[in-house]
Amino acid sequence: MTRKSLAAGLVLSALAAYLAVRQARPAAMAAALSGAQPGLLVLGTTLLLVTVAVRSRRWQLLFGPAVRVTFGGALSATFIGYLLNSVLPGRLGEFGRAYLIGESDGVSKGRALGTIFVEKLLDVFVLMLFLGIVALGMPLPLPRWATQGAATAAAIAAGATLTYCALARVRASIAGWIRARIERLPGLRRRRLSRFVEFVETALGAADNLARPLPLLGQVALSTAVWALSAGVVYTVMRSFHLPVPPAAAVLVLAVTNLGMTIPSAPAYVGVYHLLATETLKLFGVDQNAALSYAITMHAITFGTFILGGLVCMWRRHYVFDLRRCTQDFVGRRT
Repeated sequence: MTRKSLAAGLVLSALAAYLAVRQARPAAMAAALSGAQPGLLVLGTTLLLVTVAVRSRRWQLLFGPAVRVTFGGALSATFIGYLLNSVLPGRLGEFGRAYLIGESDGVSKGRALGTIFVEKLLDVFVLMLFLGIVALGMPLPLPRWATQGAATAAAIAAGATLTYCALARVRASIAGWIRARIERLPGLRRRRLSRFVEFVETALGAADNLARPLPLLGQVALSTAVWALSAGVVYTVMRSFHLPVPPAAAVLVLAVTNLGMTIPSAPAYVGVYHLLATETLKLFGVDQNAALSYAITMHAITFGTFILGGLVCMWRRHYVFDLRRCTQDFVGRRT
């Protein structure tokens, strides 16, 4: 991420935070926060931990039977990746967890990045399916910004999927063609471009095991479970604030906030998350102060759990950061 894009993200987050709180009343928000049911907040946090565990299991299985990845390694890398996404811009956590699973389980980092890409495609597919079901069941049509955002995300995901599948089918031919020309160029060989070609070829082969029906159905089922659990987390926290909304509201808030995470913003999507969640709840007639109180609490539970879980996993596995290179890579050195 460049300095300009980082600055733009910070400005956008500040603007979104201002828009989210400009009409809020501190006394009403304090009343909403004090009236939240602690038991449901604990239940929501527990469901969030279960969701991370299911996500880790899904990622573990994406490597296929030929690549041995432990559940503990996948869980630790996932938590630490979420920690990095929470405190650093540019979603560097995705590269961090690919690096970590490569270090802890000895798998190819190219394959790890490929599985993460496939994972994101599965996420968008299931999330769009959930959003479509909600849109059909809502008594009122979705606002234009929601439908346009969903359509854009679906189009990008479809294009990325087709491109990935097409390149994966011919990856051996592409790699062979590039290698043949690299061998003729000693200057380029010194830059080790052949290793980069091997890295890309491995990443494109990450979805090979999904070519069979059973693994593909298993991944779709796990992805559905992940997003159903995530919606359960959102709805449980909503109920803790006594918000008079149907379960469909949880799915819509989940979809809108996750699609909003593609917008450049400050780390942990501060401001952007709160504005999107608040505006979505207003569609269901929720008061501004209650909606903002929910958004603040949900954000704190989600990213607080990610940060704390990531720190615990770093401590247990003795990983450390190299802060001087944090914008380029994550260094997982055993101390």
